[in-house]
Amino acid sequence: MLIESLGAGHPIIFIHGWAMNKDVFKPFFEKLDKNKYQLLFFDLPEMDENDAWEKCIDQINDEIQNYNFDSFDLFGWSLGGQVAIEIYRLNREKVKKIILASSTPIFVNNDLWKFGLNEVVFENFAKSIMSDQKKTLTNFFNLQLLGQESKKAILNYLTKCVASKDININSLKFYLSHMKNNNFLTFMGNMNCDIYLIAGDQDKIVPIESQTFMQKNIRNVKKTIFINKASHVPFLSHPDECATYLDDIYS
Repeated sequence: MLIESLGAGHPIIFIHGWAMNKDVFKPFFEKLDKNKYQLLFFDLPEMDENDAWEKCIDQINDEIQNYNFDSFDLFGWSLGGQVAIEIYRLNREKVKKIILASSTPIFVNNDLWKFGLNEVVFENFAKSIMSDQKKTLTNFFNLQLLGQESKKAILNYLTKCVASKDININSLKFYLSHMKNNNFLTFMGNMNCDIYLIAGDQDKIVPIESQTFMQKNIRNVKKTIFINKASHVPFLSHPDECATYLDDIYS
């Protein structure tokens, strides 16, 4: 994997979500001051279905260490938020802020967590990726944008991003399996860095209830922005609001 970099300010590493790639952040980057921030972004590494989660995290962390940062922060979108938490775990002295955009400690509901996706719905989705990848991804992108006013333009952009790269089905299955099983709730409660939340009130993948739960119950959540009429990709649907929020964090 190759980390790209824009700007010369404070380093923030952006980590994308499932079935996407680093290009998803580019329209948002146009709104950010490159003198204030160094924006680093990369494609999540391609993994085999049976690889260990730690192998993936170690690959990413090894690339980050090549920059020899004294400090850096993390911006994780959706699944990328969970990856960001893992990178924090390995760099506790260097990471002071994590911004979680439409992310959650647990994606799939269980006996103790009811603010995620229904397990049966998630399992059916995972099975469908094997039978018709293109249709499944299109349905996934549509789900991300339910209730979104600017849906067509964003859907076209997401589709264009994915079409620019080959689809690795084993890698998609790897990340899906960990989305189902990962649980960061207890760890997040013990994190020492500041946590910031960006969320859309129309999100059907990471319900807004998960965000209000974190806001009330995780001690280091410092500031939140819950955007009216935004869905799962708020930095694309409402880039100005998200850029202002980021600037406020670093003011």
